Amino acid sequence: MLADCVSLADDPQPGQELLVPMMRDGRRLASPITLRELRTRTGQGVEQLPRPLRALTPAPPYEVQISKSLRELAQSLDSRAVVPIG
Repeated sequence: MLADCVSLADDPQPGQELLVPMMRDGRRLASPITLRELRTRTGQGVEQLPRPLRALTPAPPYEVQISKSLRELAQSLDSRAVVPIG
């Protein structure tokens, strides 16, 4: 089964990016899209989902992987965290 992968912006993974920057420094990076284009993109995205996830009945869990770089960053931050006692 296919899976999504959550990663850092500077750690590209195989496959298609699901989140892309839309603004930078308060400015749009692309022209706005029409409602018709938005409907088409949304329909295509739904069609790409595995069939069980498109049904109205409960589906098996969808796998989401965490990239090695993101896990390492989280571990590094956790090791530096100071937890107050009391």
